[in-house]
Amino acid sequence: MNHLLFTALALSITSNLLADTTPSPVSVTIKTKPAQMKYDLERINVNTGAKVTITLQNDDDLPHNLVVCKPQEGGVNDKGLEVAMAAWNLGEAGMKQEWIPQHPRILAHTKMVNPHQSETITFTAPEEPGIYPYVCTFPGHAMVMNGRLRVSQTLPPVKNLHCRYYTGENLTKLPDFGKLTPVEEGPVSSGKMDIALHQKEALR
Repeated sequence: MNHLLFTALALSITSNLLADTTPSPVSVTIKTKPAQMKYDLERINVNTGAKVTITLQNDDDLPHNLVVCKPQEGGVNDKGLEVAMAAWNLGEAGMKQEWIPQHPRILAHTKMVNPHQSETITFTAPEEPGIYPYVCTFPGHAMVMNGRLRVSQTLPPVKNLHCRYYTGENLTKLPDFGKLTPVEEGPVSSGKMDIALHQKEALR
């Protein structure tokens, strides 16, 4: 038997429908994979303006760093290779500068982390959404040792969001909700209008 499931969402009227828009801080630990020249975490998702804390834990037997780069102009994701190439071109000065070049695309970076040591950096995610690559700029590592920091602009949650859940069978059009009794109803604590096909999901 075919069933048509539908939900109706209603907002309670308040003087301020939008909740606090302060983004949640993000804290992650990125480990290096021994003998592979790779990060174990190659994707991080954050919101614009969020406080971001990254710990680079070097479990490898080679030194590594982590350099967060601004996107390349034109929207091309070069995986931070432009910045890495600038580091490689430092030549003999590279070791003294810990392979960190003076480059306008650098957003944040660790120092060169020795084997079996770690370092933590904290910065604020940019207000411009996009893909911000991170990369190890030690010569020869960037080709495989890189990842993506995805900065997204998300809508703030809504205060006092209320959901009513209805079900119906063999429906060809939406009924008059005023004449129906909801199967379940209640507040949506997340404040986000994600319409789910199961009432427990919608009311979570």
